[in-house]
Amino acid sequence: MDQLLALVTAKDNLTFGAVFKRFTSLFPISKRFNACSYLALLAEHSDLVPDVNHRLRVIFLLFRTYSDGPLTANPFFATLCQCLHTPPLNPTTDHHPPYSLSIQELVFLHQLIDGKVAQLESETPEKVQHMALTQPLMHPSPPDTASLLASMNVSDPTEPVFTRLLPYPDKHVPSSSSAATADKSRVQLQSLPSYSESSTFPAPSIIPTPPALPMTDDELLWINPTQIDYTLLWDTGSQPLPTKAESKQLFQRACEQQLLPEEQESLKKQLEDHPQLIYQIGFTPDSLQLLVDRNPLIAIECLLKMMESPRITDYFSVLVNMDMSLHSMEVVNRLTTACELPTEFIHLYISNCIATCERKEDKYFQHRLVRLVCVFLQSLIRNKLIDVQVMLTEVEAFCIEFSKIREAASLYRLLQNFHISKT
Repeated sequence: MDQLLALVTAKDNLTFGAVFKRFTSLFPISKRFNACSYLALLAEHSDLVPDVNHRLRVIFLLFRTYSDGPLTANPFFATLCQCLHTPPLNPTTDHHPPYSLSIQELVFLHQLIDGKVAQLESETPEKVQHMALTQPLMHPSPPDTASLLASMNVSDPTEPVFTRLLPYPDKHVPSSSSAATADKSRVQLQSLPSYSESSTFPAPSIIPTPPALPMTDDELLWINPTQIDYTLLWDTGSQPLPTKAESKQLFQRACEQQLLPEEQESLKKQLEDHPQLIYQIGFTPDSLQLLVDRNPLIAIECLLKMMESPRITDYFSVLVNMDMSLHSMEVVNRLTTACELPTEFIHLYISNCIATCERKEDKYFQHRLVRLVCVFLQSLIRNKLIDVQVMLTEVEAFCIEFSKIREAASLYRLLQNFHISKT
């Protein structure tokens, strides 16, 4: 009903016809009865919608929804009549009795009952208020609705018409004539029209409670315990979980200095037992460079735990672009043996290593790096971790350039043997 309340309390200056058009577009015929029931509640309790413009919309929608037929066909006509017979609101107090309306609303409702619906559709609530205040008759008398209510079998307008089929019993009839009253009720029931199955009626708002199932002798009885004592049992066999603060502090030390062997084993064991810790200790691509230089074994363990993360490509980019060293090659070599790495990453890393060797001007340091790269490549080739055919030309040129180094010559012979075995 939020849409209905928003429509009624909107602060626009729409005409009543435009408001009704929106109402019919929001609520199809099958749902209008429920919507009007909500509007009837707002009409009964005017303090729920204190603005007069909004209450004028409520009254118009209640009346206009069923105005295509006679007044007696409107299931909410008794509610509107009750509003007519209730003293008007006192503007000097905040008291809102049920079914009480202001003078403007009463004049507006009189005009609707008098058949001026078509004229009022083109008016706005503000204009209707102005017209009502300028009426010479400030306290109009309610129209004669007694005959209409009598034709609807409604003797008490405070009760909605759609909740009863028969009139209320006459309190003035003596108890001795109860049999005659029962006969009269039976006649009225028989005189009710019969409807086909295709007729559409709103579903009953009150569903009767179904009867209880009978008890049988073999039925189990549900026993509700009167005293319940909840006692927590601690699992003494479980190992204590490492705290997030301890693991994070140990990881930060690993990025700043080389850990002791027992500290490395402790951090590795925490990551192995609780893989989710890797997302809580502060392991980022920026910290990977520091971790590889100082504690490569910890870096390997952290990268293995991040393999399922979508951010693993950021860590691969750091490995490819960092300066080549024994620790970085050890990390990549361990990763290739422990899991399947992307082929393009391995090729980019090898190309970076070859380019680093070629750029070094210090011959001693250059030869040392060449030996490391050659041993690294031989390990990858023998373990069949790379496709040699893809980088054969680049690696052979590297071996020929540094052919005076024994490891480069051994790598070149290994490539030739591989090439011969393939042909």
